[in-house]
Amino acid sequence: MIAFDVLHADDSDGDAELTRRAFAKSDGTIRVHRVVNGSRAIDALRDVVPRLVLLDVNMPVMGGVETVRALRADPRLTAVPIVMLTASEAEREEAMRAGATDYLIKPVSFGALIALVEKLARLARGSE
Repeated sequence: MIAFDVLHADDSDGDAELTRRAFAKSDGTIRVHRVVNGSRAIDALRDVVPRLVLLDVNMPVMGGVETVRALRADPRLTAVPIVMLTASEAEREEAMRAGATDYLIKPVSFGALIALVEKLARLARGSE
């Protein structure tokens, strides 16, 4: 039973695979849609409003900070949490000012992703 859609925008295949493996531990309650840049993320959000958006800060075509600003300008998406994946403190601060809800520092550990998945799975089951 899919109860939770996540949009993951990241141009790194390695990071995307780590995220896919972590979310696979959700017992099928969380479905991840992956795109490779912010422009594709905006296109994907025309069809699905996820419960969470994971955005890499540094992507080609349209980066994460620019994408956050665009998503926050869409009234359908103002309440959707956006977690930024960033490699530096300066990027984190810029992402938070742009409207990100939270951040994870890259390289993201498998344990940090599992903790996020477990929290989201509990939310999907309605136990939080």
